[in-house]
Amino acid sequence: MQKAVWKWTLWTIAVAALLLLLAAGLLLNKVGLDNAGLMYRLRSAEGAILPMNGDGEYVSKAKGHRELLKEKMHEEGWTYAGQEGSGYFFEKDGETTIVTATQIWNRHYIKYRTANREIDLAAES
Repeated sequence: MQKAVWKWTLWTIAVAALLLLLAAGLLLNKVGLDNAGLMYRLRSAEGAILPMNGDGEYVSKAKGHRELLKEKMHEEGWTYAGQEGSGYFFEKDGETTIVTATQIWNRHYIKYRTANREIDLAAES
């Protein structure tokens, strides 16, 4: 009888471990390995916007993202002009640019895409 209990216990642990690995694999498949690294870096960086790729895409925590975006654009010399939907409009020297913000992966992260690729939202203050 004792042997059967251990056998079921080991099988239960093995199945739980397999399900955990499967869940982790599905998350990495959805998010991507590079983006999982960005999520990890954002956990310890307050008020950070990190570059996702060289194509004008950035990621940040969703909490307080509007104020953070406005602050970073102000540091780049842009003035906030308004918002329509997920598009944030900024002006500088008679030029207008749009930064779009979309939720990604889950409600905790925001992806920004800049229309003007010369803008660097990840620049340190």
